[in-house]
Amino acid sequence: MDVLDAIRIKYSRGKDVNGEVWSGPRPIVCLHDEIIDAIVYAELEYGSCAEGNSELDDPLCLQDSLKEIITSLLDIRRGLVVLLQGIPDSEWDNWDRA
Repeated sequence: MDVLDAIRIKYSRGKDVNGEVWSGPRPIVCLHDEIIDAIVYAELEYGSCAEGNSELDDPLCLQDSLKEIITSLLDIRRGLVVLLQGIPDSEWDNWDRA
């Protein structure tokens, strides 16, 4: 699936489930949490490969790719931390997109 199609579908599903108006923490705070989740998922997959539990033919190649993905995710998190430092605490919760 094309990434733009995947984004549109994900956004549409989110609006269907949660409504048209964003409620909750600022999206960038949620993005930080999602990046942490992604790091955990990548680390779990990396550990599974290291233990020989991968279903792929070449787990060493997958491990190299996962190392790069984890490094990229850590870099993204560092950038988000810098951005988050500029947001006053009062703006972290109950942010509206409308």
